[in-house]
Amino acid sequence: MYLMKNRIVPDTDYSIKDLLDVDLLQRIQDDFAETAEVGSIIFALDGSPITRGSNFSEYCKLIRSTPKGLRNCINSDEVLGKRAFNAMGKGAAMPCLSGRLMDGMAPIVVKGKHIANWGMGHVLFKELDEDWVRGYARDIDLEEEKLVAAYHKLNICTTEQFLQKIKYLITLGQEISELALVNYQLRQEIASRIKSQSRYSAIIKNAIVGICEITNEGNIEYVNNHFSTLTGFNEDELIGIRLKTILKSKRNFESYFNGIANYANKQYSNIGYDFNGELKLKTGIFKPCRICMTPQINLSNQVVKSTAVIIDTTTEILALDNLKKRNQELKESKKQTDLFFDNNVNGLCIIDKYFRCIKVNSAYMRFIEENGKMRDFNKNQIWEPFGRESIEKILSGDLEEIEIKKEYGVQLYSLHANPVLDYEKRILNILITLTDITDYQMMTENALFAEKMSGVGMIASGIAHDMKSIFSILGNSNMAIKSISEGIQNKDLREKIQRMLQTQEHGLQNGRKLLTQILSYSGQVKEVVEDFSLKESVEKIIRIFNGEILGKNASVIVEIRDKIFIESVSSKFSQIFMNLLANALDAIEQNGTIIVSEDSRNAFLSLSFKDDGRGIQNEDKEQVFQAFFTTKDKGIGLGLFTVKNIVEELGGRITVSSKTDGGTKFLITIKNNEKFKIKV
Repeated sequence: MYLMKNRIVPDTDYSIKDLLDVDLLQRIQDDFAETAEVGSIIFALDGSPITRGSNFSEYCKLIRSTPKGLRNCINSDEVLGKRAFNAMGKGAAMPCLSGRLMDGMAPIVVKGKHIANWGMGHVLFKELDEDWVRGYARDIDLEEEKLVAAYHKLNICTTEQFLQKIKYLITLGQEISELALVNYQLRQEIASRIKSQSRYSAIIKNAIVGICEITNEGNIEYVNNHFSTLTGFNEDELIGIRLKTILKSKRNFESYFNGIANYANKQYSNIGYDFNGELKLKTGIFKPCRICMTPQINLSNQVVKSTAVIIDTTTEILALDNLKKRNQELKESKKQTDLFFDNNVNGLCIIDKYFRCIKVNSAYMRFIEENGKMRDFNKNQIWEPFGRESIEKILSGDLEEIEIKKEYGVQLYSLHANPVLDYEKRILNILITLTDITDYQMMTENALFAEKMSGVGMIASGIAHDMKSIFSILGNSNMAIKSISEGIQNKDLREKIQRMLQTQEHGLQNGRKLLTQILSYSGQVKEVVEDFSLKESVEKIIRIFNGEILGKNASVIVEIRDKIFIESVSSKFSQIFMNLLANALDAIEQNGTIIVSEDSRNAFLSLSFKDDGRGIQNEDKEQVFQAFFTTKDKGIGLGLFTVKNIVEELGGRITVSSKTDGGTKFLITIKNNEKFKIKV
């Protein structure tokens, strides 16, 4: 389906006028006709004109001025157009069936559908029989002398000159076809975005957190239903007032609004400016809350407004108070501590003053298993993200707590480090709490959908956020079902449910691959130059695909030396590795093998991805790096296109070698330059 004049029509019901601006076509056609010194026109499949004729000779104008002459011209154009399409994009030429001038034609094709033709002509290779010209003038009811006089003004060119002009016309026709294809793809995306716009608005309006939009001067201009519920004020009472009159915090609001972009959290820019505060209710009392301020930036990189997501943290504060009480009772009541640790919501881990893990709960162990890090947890240094110096400050009493956010896979977690006290309030150990805050992040991101998005990049971002919501729901659902299934006594039923969950997880993995591609086009991949281990970067991507690898019982062999380090944008290499590994996994069958190897030297990287899968057909090798080309039933054809663009942007090149049923090998070579350095 695609959008046409504010309505959605089937993707087979379209013409060139729906996909391209006729005025633009007219200007291109006029320039071509003037440059090539020929007459030119773009017309529909039935021969009827779409554009006005450019540089038409007086001879052709006279013929087309009579009804019979015009019918003959349209019929000739229709016949030549069919020949051009049947020539598989090579164009066609023949004498005009009306005035016997030489005409050329190039088809305009979108997704294999012939939608229009671009014609040129009004030239002679040799002079016509003047008696024939007079006879034809009589046949179409035209004054003989006028047509003969116009005939003698015609240009005569050589066959080689005409063929060169046809070649130029075919090139332009192909470019127009490509432009129409891009517009076709854009219309599909826009239609999909419009279809879901009302649903996004409903999500924001009925969200279970308070959401409001604030001008750059700090005035509220929109609130959702829950914001009114939180405060007790109705919408009319809130619109127009300054946010700081009902919200107070230790943070300086004026500083935020005087330099929004500078105050946005750079490390977690998709979350924004996150802080604690108090919300004033209509009754006059204040309620504790968490505020996430996010600047809304337009395509000109200007902050147009801000979005605030406000969450009632009364329950959270009570939970923290309970946590402190339990910390004080650890020595006195081992039973109560065990009950606390047995919760299945947050991952809990206690480390001692020697940084050894001495106790964990079941939720934390599940996290270790699901992220492929199962090993002796005394060696699993969960404290490392905080840094040794910060942990030592908590142990010494210089810090009360630490909170950081860290991504594992596509999930975002909040890690808290708090001291564990004895009954005399002495610091014994440190409690690390691991909380999945992906849903909170998603709610923040969904708030940004209130602003009308424009451009393909914003559309891609909308799709990506929508997919994230689905992944979050499915992931939580799978976790809950897995927990329930462990208690089922019937072994066959339990195993059947677990196999179904494994199948669903494979589907989620495939969806995450697509999500990564979309995010790369929406501009959300942050470019940071850093030093990183080539081997560790590849192995990280392999772990993401662990479910699909196990499902195929496949082997992924990494032959990369530990000492190979890269100085570049690591996120770009992650995109390269993910797309190439996904392609290889799609190509191999059960028990297949994938080998990732390097043969690098100083100032030169040579990295290959090789599989023993079904291979690539010879006729497809030259097209695998083109945008929207795919041989997969459900592919969109952007993976290898993205890889090639990134490699070339880094100053390198990528090649492919393959044999049908004999496997495929992609080879990447990059020399040291301003954007890339290899350290061996």
